[in-house]
Amino acid sequence: AETTNEYKLLQLARERFPDGLSFAEERMFRATANGEKAFCVPEAGLTAAQVSAVRDTNYSWLALTNSANWPADCAIRADRFQWLCTDSLAVALITYQGVTISSARIDGTLNLHQAKIPFRIRAENCAFSGDIILHACQLRALDLIGTTIVGLDAGRLNIEESLNLRDGFKAKGEVWLLNATIGGDLNCEGAQFSHTNAIAIAADGIKV
Repeated sequence: AETTNEYKLLQLARERFPDGLSFAEERMFRATANGEKAFCVPEAGLTAAQVSAVRDTNYSWLALTNSANWPADCAIRADRFQWLCTDSLAVALITYQGVTISSARIDGTLNLHQAKIPFRIRAENCAFSGDIILHACQLRALDLIGTTIVGLDAGRLNIEESLNLRDGFKAKGEVWLLNATIGGDLNCEGAQFSHTNAIAIAADGIKV
């Protein structure tokens, strides 16, 4: 049954975005309100093997390198994500578990410049089509696990716990961590930073 927080967050989202929500966006709002991970692949119409692959985090059938061709319902528009993390009424409905999304494509630039976010953001096996801007942002923790991004502007980012860019994380543009402060670990195990003919990662003045 739909929980009270789930109903309230969906109502707020539908009022803010009257042009509608994709499957992935609705799943993100519902799961976040309940402190759960949002699996953003529509399971209707998938074979049992494909559903199992999603839940076992084996995404070979929905390769990140081909994310532009993912089903439209797998897409989360960046303005929806930004609103969820910064709107005071929405934030009040988010549990201590924060926001966790899995196998979604995030379309557009995710701009959280100078935002104060009191919870963890976690993206597993996702693909960001635009840059992630976290310049001077305050955040509890950030996990980009097996996720592909373009660039990350996180200069002067202040993370209370850890920054995890690992387990298949790929950056195609510059990762900018100048003067960032990370209260826990900076974990880049199994990551790829590959900005062609330019700086791939800059971290002058970082404190970890």
